[in-house]
Order: sequence, then structure tokens, then C-alpha cells
Amino acid sequence: MNSSPNHKILTTFSVAFIVSVVSLAILAVASFMSLDQYKQDTKWVKHAYGNIEKVNALLALAERATSINRAFLISGDIKLLTKRDQALTTVSETVDQLKVLAEDNPDQLRRINELDALLDEKAAELATLAHPRSTL
Repeated sequence: MNSSPNHKILTTFSVAFIVSVVSLAILAVASFMSLDQYKQDTKWVKHAYGNIEKVNALLALAERATSINRAFLISGDIKLLTKRDQALTTVSETVDQLKVLAEDNPDQLRRINELDALLDEKAAELATLAHPRSTL
């Protein structure tokens, strides 16, 4: 067995090189996994913000329908009922879009269904309030 100082140095450098290469490989795998997780997390964050935007749009549309109904009650302008109905149709379409976005989350889907029922009640209430005025 050759135990010369040069052989020990060469062996030490070889071991250090192998350890360095293995460490770099482990770091590369860890970095790749971290990047993949980051991409997945970013996808879910975008998904959540998309849902939030849809809900905000939905609430704005519902408020718009209520305001238009109120304007009709004050003015009696029958054209406003068409605008109100258009807003309510868009509300219904937006709820349907939210249901598709929430298919992967039963809790969200349940809440969206509850919101849908409340919005249907509100639409019926608006129609009931406007009915006596629309028949004049």
C-alpha cells in the first residue's frame, strides 16, 4: 500500500471533490423541488385572487341591480328594468363561473351555493318591489 504524502493529498482531494459533487447534486434537486413547489403555490395564489375578483365583481353587480331598481322606483323609467335584468343575468353567469372555479373545494362550493340562493331571493325581492310601479 502506498502511503506517500502525495497519495494522501490526492485521496483527500478526490474525496472532497466527490463530496462537493454530491452536495451540489443534492442542492440542485432541492432547488428544483423548491421551484416546483413555488410554481404550484403561485398557481393557487392566482386562482384565489381570480376567485376574489369574481366575488367582488359579483357583489358590485348585485349592488348595481339594486341601485337600478331603486332608480326605477323613483323615476318610473321602464328602460331601467331591462338594465336591472341584464345586471341580474350577469350576476347569475358570474355565480356559475364561480361554481366552476370552486369545483375542487367542497366548502367553497357550498358557500357559493348559499350565496346563489341569497342572490335569487334578492332578485325576487327586487322584482316584487318593482312590480306595482311597472304596471302603472
